[in-house]
Amino acid sequence: MPPERLGQFEEIVRCVLGCVEYDDISKGGYGEGQLLNERLGTDCVYFGPGPKEMAHQVDEYVSIKELEQAAEVYTRLIEQVCSH
Repeated sequence: MPPERLGQFEEIVRCVLGCVEYDDISKGGYGEGQLLNERLGTDCVYFGPGPKEMAHQVDEYVSIKELEQAAEVYTRLIEQVCSH
């Protein structure tokens, strides 16, 4: 994600969620973000609702509130990117 886009993304996340937190993605297994980073040299951000400890587990779940917040972040980001 280009630095200016990352700043826009962080601003939206902060507005919707109240804060921005980053985890070390290298500790989360291998995913498409690392693939894009390695192949294209682009920065990537993983973002989504739900407790990360439950992601991709048998009893995975997401609260309605977190789902609505994530949808609001995605909506605002798309509107901002597409309006430029």
